Amino acid sequence: MKKKAVIAALTAALNRSLEVIEASARDAHAAATHEEAKPENDKDTRALEAGYLAGAQRARAAELKRALDALAAMQPPDEAPEGPVRPLSLVTLHEESTGQTQRVFLCPYGAGVTLEGPEGPIQVVTLKAPLGAALIDQSVDEEVQVELGGRRRVLTILSIA
Repeated sequence: MKKKAVIAALTAALNRSLEVIEASARDAHAAATHEEAKPENDKDTRALEAGYLAGAQRARAAELKRALDALAAMQPPDEAPEGPVRPLSLVTLHEESTGQTQRVFLCPYGAGVTLEGPEGPIQVVTLKAPLGAALIDQSVDEEVQVELGGRRRVLTILSIA
């Protein structure tokens, strides 16, 4: 899968998340301002809580919009230059102890999103994540050790695109 296609798939996934969050923010705002949300006594905080929720969802929506704008501006080359792992690298990893192979895309946005590619799933990893931090500046055939899911994993870099 080419990097531009990965970014397009990530953009689509983040747009879907944005739609859900914006709808939730509208619903929370409506709940906070609805006539029935008026406090019945001094301990009734339903409207206040719904207002906080709406504000947090608006903030998350703004964050997603900034990420989408940044993704739209990214123009990575589909062919990676020879060299180590960099931001926007598509990396194939192998874990000898389990025999599993996985693909990750290092991107400043979309942490935790899993994209479906023609060769299987691609996990989006940020540079702040333990795996992303461990991969930066590494090359093909190098091993990285990282603590994931409560256990130490040794991963070999099979390819960098």
